Amino acid sequence: MTLDDYKPSISQLSATEAYAIHQAIRLDRFVSKKAIQEEKKETKRMSSRFEKTIRSMSEEQLEKLLEELQ
Repeated sequence: MTLDDYKPSISQLSATEAYAIHQAIRLDRFVSKKAIQEEKKETKRMSSRFEKTIRSMSEEQLEKLLEELQ
């Protein structure tokens, strides 16, 4: 059973059930936000590594890479 399956009216919920649902929603949002933050960090790291690699390449290597990409 998921939270979507559990849709009683507010008046049918006990305080404990309402609090548990509230906490589950907060946790889901927190985990999603953390995952997005980690993805952004990883993207920045990869971008930085890629930039460093490109900058360290010789002109011949860059031309070869460009040919391979086309």
